[in-house]
Amino acid sequence: IVGLPGQSGFEFLVRGILGEDAKQVTIMSYESLPWACRVLEFGTLAEVLGTKESMLGAMLIGNPPPKMDANDMMQKTMGKQPHLKVFGHLIGMTMMAPNSYIHPCLMYGQWQSWDGKPLKEKPLFYHGVSEEGADTLVKVSQEIVDTAKAIMVKRPKVDLSSVITVHNWYKRCYSDDIGDTTSLYTCLRTNQAYNGLTHPCVQQDDATYLPDFTFRYMTEDVPCGIVVIRAVSTIAGVDTPNMDKVIMWAQVVMGKEYLINGQLSGKDMPSTRSPQAYGITTLDGMLGL
Repeated sequence: IVGLPGQSGFEFLVRGILGEDAKQVTIMSYESLPWACRVLEFGTLAEVLGTKESMLGAMLIGNPPPKMDANDMMQKTMGKQPHLKVFGHLIGMTMMAPNSYIHPCLMYGQWQSWDGKPLKEKPLFYHGVSEEGADTLVKVSQEIVDTAKAIMVKRPKVDLSSVITVHNWYKRCYSDDIGDTTSLYTCLRTNQAYNGLTHPCVQQDDATYLPDFTFRYMTEDVPCGIVVIRAVSTIAGVDTPNMDKVIMWAQVVMGKEYLINGQLSGKDMPSTRSPQAYGITTLDGMLGL
């Protein structure tokens, strides 16, 4: 069973659906999409804006194991690029699926202080990021790295070395596309693969625009992304004030309820891919140990 792109909590979803039968299948997940791309004609034509140099994945081998190396099978399907490499614990992909937190953080950075007035044009999503928005993303990324380190301290045999800062991830995946790798802010604003990409918006009758908070950057990447990572951090015992800030804003504009008084006890938690939604509340249970 392959998750591509590896949305956070994929392994919890598989285990939740299959139950004990999940032990018989090999679960694979990769950190992101192979390409930055957009649909031009649904079901017929897509435009590839940029191809990643490499992409990491992880797998949990079932019993019995597959007859063919699962990663080699995926590489043959994908072609030469990106180069697929599998190592470490599968939960590293839940934590390191970048769009799971990049998209909500950049939405927060653009719209958290929005005055509610329509805009004359759609803001650039990546190239228009502010320094404050990039800083929020840096801080959330560091909380994720801190969570991985905390898990490895508690369970030394669990390899989460695949969990790196989002700045280092950009430098690895888009090395040929980024003009200035000095900081995350410059990486986002000079990545040629992101040319022309705008914030999801709804056009009004007077040709002005309002933000679209029903777009997948919110409806997918919050309950199947940043909320899941926050749930992993909770089990690992790591505080996440910056993640919480983004989630609190997102749940208001989405009309959802995940985080209440610092606890993931909101009424919409069962619809997320968090381990708790599948009755997994311990570190060993989460890791499948």
